[in-house]
Amino acid sequence: MNEGKLREEKERGARAQRLLDDPLLEDAFDTVKKSIHATFDSIENPTHDDLMRLYMMNKAVDKVKGVL
Repeated sequence: MNEGKLREEKERGARAQRLLDDPLLEDAFDTVKKSIHATFDSIENPTHDDLMRLYMMNKAVDKVKGVL
């Protein structure tokens, strides 16, 4: 990896860390996760599809955080 590419990757990592440390973004992730969990709690008799949909939504939030 050349120096320019390495520097870009370091800068990208630092920007991602600043985003993850931002209370506003952290609150947004928490709000989405709580909404997913509230939806799960509100379904009286969840079907397999309901559970899978909520599971995938939850994993998508984790994936976005992981990409950052």
